[in-house]
Amino acid sequence: MALPTMSSLRRVALLIPALLLAASGCNSLANFRLGQERIPQAGPKNPIVQVLAMWQPGEGPGIDNKTTRGFVGTLYFFTSKSPIAAKTNGTICVYLFDDQGEEEEQVKPIHQFVWETEDLAKLGQPGKLGESYMIFIPYTRPGFHKAQCSLRVTFTPKVGSPVNSEMAYVALDRKSTRLNSSHSSV
Repeated sequence: MALPTMSSLRRVALLIPALLLAASGCNSLANFRLGQERIPQAGPKNPIVQVLAMWQPGEGPGIDNKTTRGFVGTLYFFTSKSPIAAKTNGTICVYLFDDQGEEEEQVKPIHQFVWETEDLAKLGQPGKLGESYMIFIPYTRPGFHKAQCSLRVTFTPKVGSPVNSEMAYVALDRKSTRLNSSHSSV
């Protein structure tokens, strides 16, 4: 797993006290809670400067709409004007890499997943850290082998320059087939 950057650590350090205060349940903190109106909106005058993507192994719909293993991700988009994640418009592309094949194959993504602005708006949800976007990326290589994977998100705003997340590394364990795992030996 890649080490977080100092700017990512600073954001987390700023958000931890806020989360602790919000979780304490004090009535005097009612004004602290983020409302829909407090989540910043990114745009040409308030552009996204950092993409924070957190991934973990999980299961979800595959390209063929059958349940498959893959990666559950939470994406946050930050502007320079706020420590709270912003709502945004644009396109996200997630590049999926793995450690299978020769080195020249490993440097090429095995798949790219794209969400346009309309799709992105459906994925967003307000929370205590600002707007978050939950997505699932299926592992597209067939089989149930062990794999070291990496994912990178590129956000391209409607106006402005693209912004990349840091590369994230996630291991997929070897899995037996559903048929074998659902039967136990007697």
